Amino acid sequence: AGITHRRVIGTGIIARVDGKLPGRNCAVRSDIDALPVTEATGCDFVSKNPGMMHACGHDVHITGALGTAMILQSRREELSGSVTFIFQPNEEGDGGADRMIEAGCLDGVEAVFGCHVDPALPAGHVGIKYGDFYAASATWKVSVIGKSSHGPHSSRNPQDTRRSRKRRNASRRHGQQHTRRTRGNGGDYSYLRPRSKKQNVQ
Repeated sequence: AGITHRRVIGTGIIARVDGKLPGRNCAVRSDIDALPVTEATGCDFVSKNPGMMHACGHDVHITGALGTAMILQSRREELSGSVTFIFQPNEEGDGGADRMIEAGCLDGVEAVFGCHVDPALPAGHVGIKYGDFYAASATWKVSVIGKSSHGPHSSRNPQDTRRSRKRRNASRRHGQQHTRRTRGNGGDYSYLRPRSKKQNVQ
């Protein structure tokens, strides 16, 4: 489509559509990462790379940003100012946003627009939330210390923290602040209660 663009930090891309009329500069941002998940949906548009899929909707984000860029490029005679398009890798970790900023993706940009698909919303609807939303993800390690025993009557079972968090997460809507277990150890025998449990949460 003749859109000016450059590749940065490996797989990141910064593109720009300049309008023919004077105006300000904003940006449209899309994350682009797939996740290490095997796609087993049975759909005819599954990932061509085994063990990798766009399980978080980033393929929709990429498509939306590309479509917006193509439309604006085709109508740049009517466009005031310019629009920078940010295709950011490493959104799930490894500081992709910081490295994209260091590469100049926000140079001259006055406002950034982005969105995230939500399968809970009906097709054709847009959800808006004021304040922090999908702001960041982080991982930290937690050690839960209880009291071991041969049965539940005299124990303080650290496994209970995992179960209560699962119940709490199941009752919350997608997009609200939440934690989820990613990895853990501590045993799972029905008749033994471990003293401690280590787990990573995100």
